[in-house]
Amino acid sequence: MFSNYVEDSKGEGAAYDIAVIQLAEPIGDKTGWLGYRAQCTQPSPGPLKLTLAGYPNDAGPAGMGSPGGCLADTCTVDYSCGAIFNNHTCDSYVGQSGSGLYDDAYYVRMVHTLGVYQGQSQNGGITMTPFMVGNIASW
Repeated sequence: MFSNYVEDSKGEGAAYDIAVIQLAEPIGDKTGWLGYRAQCTQPSPGPLKLTLAGYPNDAGPAGMGSPGGCLADTCTVDYSCGAIFNNHTCDSYVGQSGSGLYDDAYYVRMVHTLGVYQGQSQNGGITMTPFMVGNIASW
């Protein structure tokens, strides 16, 4: 649906790096639900406490390179509603891309997409903007 992710002539395709899956059963009835939210106060709310949870390759039972373990880390994000990307310092590793960063009310506010690159000190994530929420809802 997001052809801009594939047809990235200006280097902005990563802003469309999200996906939605539909499960065969409503597993949330048994495990609980996460919502997604683009709601913001203006100006942006500033620091938000967010939790990144997922399955990085280094969290498995045998350590590095052994997938299968779950990792959750909470960090404070200098959150900007209008930004396509926001940076974060939650612990992450290869295999965790696509994991949601959710707030204390269990609403996903960002999707982790980029680990720390050389010369940078923070990870990156796609912000749940009204544009993204509208597309997710239409899927």
